[in-house]
Amino acid sequence: MSKPLVYLSRVLFERLSQAPANSIRHQGWAIALDEGTVFHLFDSPPHSPYGESYPAFFGPDFEMDITQKGVWLLLGETPRVLIHDGERLIEGAELHLISDADEISSRSAGLLETDVLAQKHVMIAGLGSGGSQIALELAKAGIGQFTLIDFDRIDLSNVARHVAGVHDLGRLKTNVMRDAILQKNPSAQINLLNIDIDSHLPQIAQALAGVDLLIAATDNNRSRFNLNALALAHRLPMLVGRATTRAAGGDVLRVRPYAGPCYACLFGAGLLGQEERSSLRQLRPQTPAYVPDAALQATIQVGLASDIAPIANMVVKLALVELSRGLASGLKSLETDIEADFYLWGNRREDMFAAWSPLGYSVQQNTILRWYGVRTTRNPACPACGEQTQTPVEGEEFFGTGE
Repeated sequence: MSKPLVYLSRVLFERLSQAPANSIRHQGWAIALDEGTVFHLFDSPPHSPYGESYPAFFGPDFEMDITQKGVWLLLGETPRVLIHDGERLIEGAELHLISDADEISSRSAGLLETDVLAQKHVMIAGLGSGGSQIALELAKAGIGQFTLIDFDRIDLSNVARHVAGVHDLGRLKTNVMRDAILQKNPSAQINLLNIDIDSHLPQIAQALAGVDLLIAATDNNRSRFNLNALALAHRLPMLVGRATTRAAGGDVLRVRPYAGPCYACLFGAGLLGQEERSSLRQLRPQTPAYVPDAALQATIQVGLASDIAPIANMVVKLALVELSRGLASGLKSLETDIEADFYLWGNRREDMFAAWSPLGYSVQQNTILRWYGVRTTRNPACPACGEQTQTPVEGEEFFGTGE
């Protein structure tokens, strides 16, 4: 058998090493993976659906009679790890310290200002199939601060399109995404709001302090209009990503308050395409109580995860451009390459995209599987940001006429 591999956060290792030599042993936790050949050590209970849990003990390097199942990290001039698997004692395990986020994001350093992005704060409202992908990709890019908003829990119908798996069933989406982000960026700072957006606007307005970018990844227009009003009130850039019916396509809007179109400018007088109906929770409030759940289930129309991915990816690209704007990053050219504020994408030739051409070889016609920047301007008569409109009051609920 090869030597077991043991992984531990460098920050935790240094903190443990600074404890007095005669201190009482500190108990922690270990997760055993790959049939007990890999161990990850923690000082607080981790969430892991994969490995077997072992007790872990951290303390000074002294001789002891180890007869119970567990992992011992003996701290001294030459740290040692001893593992008892319940049958025998294993010595000589290799200790590996997990460095900070700088090393994790080192492959991105040529394109992104990783030091700057680590200080950026992004609020993501809605952690469904699109919002979960957006959050994870931004974590990979090195964003250091997140506020995550969602009140929903993972159910079985989510699993095929969500970052979560069956081991997350019943968990709050905010907790699932916190754990997923920390797997990619262990030093990320994450604030969770397990609330319904439309019922807690003052709380969200308060949480916007220090936020650099708001991302609306919700699945209904009421919340999008309300988030749009908050973005305008705080002069905060916002991105909105939507999928249309059965995710036949989608669109992404960049809101630069009072410098370009807001969400109400485009959708306040009617929607462009029917939004995707992806859950019973989404449909129930819009339907009379006498309509049974079984009948509603038949009307739920969802797309594939691969249909959601291009929309989420475009939101991520626009987010990184906004957060890196004015910096000498490798994304500088994208500031002019994606200068439009509104973008359309078609996954399949159906619904509002039925008249589009196949991808084929043509670049002369609108085709599926290509992004199209749409020239849009701010609407002077917009009910939210128009010239005659007062800036919305913090926490004031706003319903666009397209609701």
